[in-house]
Amino acid sequence: SWEGASFVELGAGLGLCSIVAQRMGMAVVATDGDASVLEQLVANARRNPCAGKGTKLRTKLLKWGVSKPMQVCGLDAPADVIVATGCVYGRDKGVWESLVQTLVHLSAPGTLVVMAHGSGAAP
Repeated sequence: SWEGASFVELGAGLGLCSIVAQRMGMAVVATDGDASVLEQLVANARRNPCAGKGTKLRTKLLKWGVSKPMQVCGLDAPADVIVATGCVYGRDKGVWESLVQTLVHLSAPGTLVVMAHGSGAAP
C-alpha cells in the first residue's frame, strides 16, 4: 500500500502524477521551478481535491540545485517516492547536474525514484 508514503514530484507542470499519488493516499509535494507554471499547478490542485484520504497536496517552488531542497519542500525525512516525468529538455549538462543534486538531497537508499522522458527529451 502507498498509503502515507511521502511523494515528491519534480518539474510537476500541471501535477497529474501528484494528483494521482494524493488519491492513492500519499503525502504529496508537487514542485516546479517556474513560478508561472506553479500558479497553474496550484490552480489544478484546487480543481482536483481529494476527499476522504486525509492527505493534502502541497505545492512548492523548487529550483534544482538549491542547497536544502528538503527544507524547501517542508520534508523532515527523505521522500519515499520521487517522480520526474518530462521535465528536462535538451542536453544542458548543468541542468542535469542540478537535477541529480536535488535527487540526491531528497532521497535515501530506500527511495523509489521514477524518471520518464519522451522522445527527444533526454540526451
